[in-house]
Amino acid sequence: MADFADGFGMLGVTTEDRATPYMANNPIPTEFLPLIETPPHFAADAFIPTILWMGPAGTLTPIHRDATSSLFCQVWGSKAMLLAAPHYREELYTWSTTPEGGLETCDADPDNPDYERFPRLRDVRFIRVEFNPGNIFYMPQGWFHHTWSLTPALSISFFLRQG
Repeated sequence: MADFADGFGMLGVTTEDRATPYMANNPIPTEFLPLIETPPHFAADAFIPTILWMGPAGTLTPIHRDATSSLFCQVWGSKAMLLAAPHYREELYTWSTTPEGGLETCDADPDNPDYERFPRLRDVRFIRVEFNPGNIFYMPQGWFHHTWSLTPALSISFFLRQG
């Protein structure tokens, strides 16, 4: 993991000839689990396996919404997030990854909106939030979000079990 972080300068070493890596939506390595505390006010079995997000400045996760609520925890570095309420589903031109529903995402880019292709995107009221080390954010089920790293960053997500 240190080699991975070193690949994009997270540990202070930079090289121009390396590709930009991004470790997104990966389970936390088993060796690190003893270092992670379950967020207070929740039973340890309330969560599915913890997810890791690590990458250089500029890495992003396009607009989508998750099937369950989660706690997003910024460990180091800084990230920004655009949020949109669930009722903006049609204005975001969402589509689902499976016929049964699955992950909902969209092709619209709030950073460079194409209002000719997505005219209703003008009606979406986005909320921008920035995260620094130690910040924890409760993401309610169904809220759309678009996340990007402002600096090299590491985040973890605790997704609540459904049911």
